[in-house]
Amino acid sequence: MDPSLKAARMEIASEIGADVGYFTPPDEKRFTGIETMLVVGGALLYGFLKGFAKKVGEKVGENIGSVFANYVGDKIEELGSKEKATQDRLLDEAQTKAKQKIQAAGLTSSQVGDIAKTLEAQMVVTLSAKAPAEISIRIAHKVTSVGVGVL
Repeated sequence: MDPSLKAARMEIASEIGADVGYFTPPDEKRFTGIETMLVVGGALLYGFLKGFAKKVGEKVGENIGSVFANYVGDKIEELGSKEKATQDRLLDEAQTKAKQKIQAAGLTSSQVGDIAKTLEAQMVVTLSAKAPAEISIRIAHKVTSVGVGVL
């Protein structure tokens, strides 16, 4: 796994911390150790990277919000059921695809920032369905800042 992805996932997991229970299935709220935080952090980073790649390649009128909600909403549970090596591979693939899309589109750092802001706003909406707004804003900002950092 790319070391930058590993560090990004750890940074997001650290930001999530004790708030991880908001993002885990009700029957798993008692399991809120670092492994759970890493799965949730990885799922959020994965959702960001997949959403980013989708946004770069989107057709006019396509709704990026539904893309992010679909990836993150399902990926926490999905990634949690996979072995760590599979989680790592999926993150690597998502990072590679997002980087390829940026390069193919010839995006400037300003354009990357604009896309990231769009994703962050949608992430806040998506996360707010599970957690208080202040937690959702804080975590979405962290995911966005470290997500852009791995692109």
